[in-house]
Amino acid sequence: MALSSVFNTFGNLAYTSSIYELVPKQHLGRASGMVQIADAAARLVSPLLAGVLLTGIGLRGIIILDSITFIVSLAALTSVRFKSVPITASVNTPLLQEVVYGWNYIATRKGLLALLIFFASSNFATSIAEVLVKPLVLTFTNAAALGILLSLAGSGLMLGSILMSVWGGPKKNRILGVLGFEAILGFCLIFIGLQASITLITAAGFVAFFSVPIINGCSQTIWLTLVAPDVHGRVFAVRHTIAWASRPLAYLVAGPLTDKVFELFKYS
Repeated sequence: MALSSVFNTFGNLAYTSSIYELVPKQHLGRASGMVQIADAAARLVSPLLAGVLLTGIGLRGIIILDSITFIVSLAALTSVRFKSVPITASVNTPLLQEVVYGWNYIATRKGLLALLIFFASSNFATSIAEVLVKPLVLTFTNAAALGILLSLAGSGLMLGSILMSVWGGPKKNRILGVLGFEAILGFCLIFIGLQASITLITAAGFVAFFSVPIINGCSQTIWLTLVAPDVHGRVFAVRHTIAWASRPLAYLVAGPLTDKVFELFKYS
């Protein structure tokens, strides 16, 4: 799984950069929404298929089926012609120097740096909530109800992706799309913790998931537009590293914070 994650990182960075080469600038937001439809569909359909396939064809059959999907993906890639983008980096440039270049590119642009810090902070906060929602729900209901809740809430991800693919986000000021829907996401997380209500948590989770594709689509468009195409890989690698590094940190501190800090307020 670790090795797979490494290769997925390379693939995702190249995939993100290729969107700029394939899609007109004015449709980048819609393209991002369409990509997220595929991700949302996978999240909704895969858990349902997993149980059926595991019983029907077994783990070996699933792995064979997974291999076939890679062949289909390769066939799709070979059928698309990509534009030639001039490469500014030398093939002999040390890896560390490439990383430093990516960081300096962001650090010297205050808008991109502020957006990166914003998302790193947001990922940290939402990741803590993400870890704690499931045990929170299980304190007053059973695992079957939790599964239904996650499915219903997760459907918001699909609807948000569809909206983004049709709408494309704000045309003039996409940062308003990021900030506005991040605010909605934050309020939804607050509502989830207000009351032990399956209905309230499901509704708030649905709206929270609905906001995610719009936030990601607007952010993706900003980065694709403001970063020079020939340095997308270097800059996006640093961007993803910093933005997502806060997630494992949040996972580590979520439990101790709950047990040692927030639990005290419950009884004060």
